[in-house]
Amino acid sequence: MRSSLTTLLALLAVLPSAAQPQLISDHPAIKAAVKQFLGEQAVQTAVSAKSAGARFAAAGPVYGGGYQLQTPPVALRLNRLQYNDRDTFQASLVVLPGAPTVSDTSVGLSVLWVHLDSNYTRGTYAGRHVLLTGETIPLQTYVFDGSEPSGLYAYVVMVTDVSGSQVLAMPVTWFSFRCFFRSDVQGYLRVDSTEYQGRYVLLRGNFRVEASPSQFALIGGQTFPIVRSSQTEALVDLGDQWALPAGVYDITLIVHTPGNTSYDSTTTPCVLRIFLPSGKG
Repeated sequence: MRSSLTTLLALLAVLPSAAQPQLISDHPAIKAAVKQFLGEQAVQTAVSAKSAGARFAAAGPVYGGGYQLQTPPVALRLNRLQYNDRDTFQASLVVLPGAPTVSDTSVGLSVLWVHLDSNYTRGTYAGRHVLLTGETIPLQTYVFDGSEPSGLYAYVVMVTDVSGSQVLAMPVTWFSFRCFFRSDVQGYLRVDSTEYQGRYVLLRGNFRVEASPSQFALIGGQTFPIVRSSQTEALVDLGDQWALPAGVYDITLIVHTPGNTSYDSTTTPCVLRIFLPSGKG
């Protein structure tokens, strides 16, 4: 009996970790859509090069081909997470402060929408950019006309080495269209609400259980560590009670697996309100 009880307790201890929120970038439909999109892009580039008299090898893209990302150099920011007809969608890419520049030359940026309940995708090339620390790069502005399928979408940005077609980084986030509760039952990473507690900020939502350098927050243009987390709460350490001035802030939750190209970068706009601390004039 004691042995059975010990086994049951051990299983219960494992369950929260096994059931913890998922990275939407791990969804198999996303990897398939990215592979197809980059393959088509490589063929188009080869055709253009051939018509211009240049020699170009139309090799398939390298998906995470050995490039080691110790920390993601970029994060995704959306103006909202839930949209309806005629709402305006805006996306931008933030180059994280203190992160090394991916390349001294420009990188290619492509964006891809993946509707997770169908084969609907929408992709476009967002041009070439040099990634400068602290910069915010506008990616896309789009107004929903009502023809788009309802449901949950993944929004994927592919940062590629323009000289070799290698995917250097692939931040992914999610949003919903006409469906305001779907994300709650999917178990994906998200931030629902926050509570300012002086030096600390308490986040509520869906989080990875482990607190490690692979899970951190971008607030007010600065990155802060998550020092403790459960499936539903995470504690951000600002390091100082006055690290951020009074105001309203977006919080971007960034979670990745060290060495992995793809990772989640879930932004909740205007979720944090910091009041002027007492004693500061």
